[in-house]
Amino acid sequence: MSRESYTQLKRYLQEKKQALLLNIIQERLFIDVYDGLPRTKQQIDVTSGGMSGEARREANKSKVLYGLLKEPDINISLDDDDDADGEDKDKPKKKKQKKDLLSMKKSKNDPNAPSNTRIPLPELKDTDKIEKANAYKEALKRVKITQENKPSICFYTLLNSYENTTSIEISEDSSILSAGFSDAVIKVWSTTPNKLRCMKTGVELDMIDKDVDDVLERMMDDRTASEYKTLCGHSGPVYSTSLSMDKNFLVSSSEDGT
Repeated sequence: MSRESYTQLKRYLQEKKQALLLNIIQERLFIDVYDGLPRTKQQIDVTSGGMSGEARREANKSKVLYGLLKEPDINISLDDDDDADGEDKDKPKKKKQKKDLLSMKKSKNDPNAPSNTRIPLPELKDTDKIEKANAYKEALKRVKITQENKPSICFYTLLNSYENTTSIEISEDSSILSAGFSDAVIKVWSTTPNKLRCMKTGVELDMIDKDVDDVLERMMDDRTASEYKTLCGHSGPVYSTSLSMDKNFLVSSSEDGT
């Protein structure tokens, strides 16, 4: 109760000579008195159940930084190795256009974004930088959508699903598709000719030379290659799945709270 309302209540009881009620309020009731403007019943109902206390009036004066953090600077080589030999005349012009796009992207800075030192983000690994560089190169090669150049899409349909499909997710490069089902099962498909493989056993991994360039390839067991894999770990319907950028990890959420 605001201090003004509390003062008015005591004054009213004194004027009506309600000494008994006044003694009950002072001796038996605990009224949290605050220095602020009186609130209506609707305002009290909105804040009921929250933490006790009164927000400072100057709280809304502080600026809220709701913008996105600045993307980390990555040195991207803009050499286009896939251009045809007959387009040599257009190559300098194309490279100049790409450099301009790169400089424009780096110059953009959201004024509503917090500083990079405010949130301690982990440093990007070399593989993550390569993935971002490749994604940016692919974005530069995209054709601008116009009335003549319309986009194309691909549809994936799950036929004869044993249980209801509750969620579906596809990786950023559209090479892996994951789906969650109401029977707590997750299935992961490969949408490319490259099949999904399991990792070798611990004994076999110890025999691999870790200094070779294709160590990640040697860690996979070709005998387990298949078009899809079934993952079991939940006890309720799977409501969401998400794949990491490098497609090495998958996180899922289920009705069981995990």
